Amino acid sequence: MTTLTDPDTARLLIRSTERRSPRATQAAILSGTGTFTCPLRGVRHSGNDDHLAQLPADTLLDLVRDPGNEADPNAIQVQQQGVFLGWIAREIARPLSLALDEDPTPDIRALLATDARSIAQQSGADQLHVHNAVTLTIVLAPKMTAPAARRKFGSG
Repeated sequence: MTTLTDPDTARLLIRSTERRSPRATQAAILSGTGTFTCPLRGVRHSGNDDHLAQLPADTLLDLVRDPGNEADPNAIQVQQQGVFLGWIAREIARPLSLALDEDPTPDIRALLATDARSIAQQSGADQLHVHNAVTLTIVLAPKMTAPAARRKFGSG
């Protein structure tokens, strides 16, 4: 058996990759425009994996700030029609919570990037608990003021 790299180098490469993703995410959040993916965390703790297992990719999800969360004051819950599914990953929740707390809040949309139905059908709903098995796509766009929206869409 041939190994491509030793375990210490592999861990270093994994950490490097993990660090790059939050930076790109932070840049998108700071600019108020962009798209990025992030894992859904805490699926096991939500207790709603059966609900998640029914959702296809591109399902629109709700991001709900959870400032009373004792583990993380920047916590952001992910819900679908009021059903709690999990949380945004901690490394992304911090900058994203700042954007959600802005007034006016930018247009932030969360979509299920993973086809949870497919995972559940092929491997069982318990596989939705696997670390990073379920990912989200977050889309940010500046919130248009009413006059800007009227100019863009030609109304009023």
